[in-house]
Amino acid sequence: MQQTYTKSELREFLSNYPLFKPYSIGKFSRGAEAYADPAFLIEERFLHYCTNEHREAHFLLDMPQPQASYWKTQEEDVINPLVLNTNNCIDYVMHYRGKCISCQKHSVDFLLHIWSISALPSEYGNSLLYDEQTKKHIYSEIEPEIEVFIEKVGIYPNDNFFIDTKVEQFLYPESRELYRNAQKCLHESLGQGAYCYLSHVVERELLLLANDMAGINAVYEELIYDQIEKFKEKRDFHYIATILMQNLPKALHGLNANFFIEMYDLISLTPGTISDDEALEVSKTIHLNLKFMIYLLFEEKHPVVAFRELR
Repeated sequence: MQQTYTKSELREFLSNYPLFKPYSIGKFSRGAEAYADPAFLIEERFLHYCTNEHREAHFLLDMPQPQASYWKTQEEDVINPLVLNTNNCIDYVMHYRGKCISCQKHSVDFLLHIWSISALPSEYGNSLLYDEQTKKHIYSEIEPEIEVFIEKVGIYPNDNFFIDTKVEQFLYPESRELYRNAQKCLHESLGQGAYCYLSHVVERELLLLANDMAGINAVYEELIYDQIEKFKEKRDFHYIATILMQNLPKALHGLNANFFIEMYDLISLTPGTISDDEALEVSKTIHLNLKFMIYLLFEEKHPVVAFRELR
């Protein structure tokens, strides 16, 4: 029987799944790479942020010693009783370590919980189960259909969230820590947290962006400051949106004539009125719009980029 998982599926789990989120690997399979053998994850490749490379890099998963030597030398087709609980279900927590393939220095440690809800039968097709009483291996033609799950129950260091350096470069210093917190919440799928942080970042930065326009366009300085004051008084973002749409790249007009109004509407939802999953999806949209705007400003070499570099 062939293993039922694919390498790309496990890469997705190792790279992107947060703590305590169960992932269905597939059906139980026998052989050297069966899920009842903790060594089945060894040499899995995945993406993780490398602090030495300052980017996402490929990591290779292994086990630390001495457990690596123990599990790598186990008899291939024998279920070790250490991976089964008292109900004969697969149930074990194992320490794994991934190392950056590029720098060969940065590593990340995982505690992974692998389990099945259903018990393994005492006999199953052509797989060997060691019987303590008879001291023999048992064979059978029966193949079980048992779903196996995996989850992360520990990770150190928990730094696998990509910080876009171009976005950070553009943001004012006071916004950068908020942005980092938002990125961490997005990585951990914490919708409400990501939404709160990103809302603060976007409102703050759009207002500062309008303010920057006054510093760039001396002719319109008084008019812009007047619009900003009206916004502060009436909390009507149309005043700020008017400044931004008149002074920022025309490509934003082509994307959406009300780009900034819709951005502000997205960050104006009342926390708690939407579910965490909904907050997560809205946060992803806000983040994509923010990145799009900033990348466009860099691509068009807009004066505001140079203006901010002088701050």
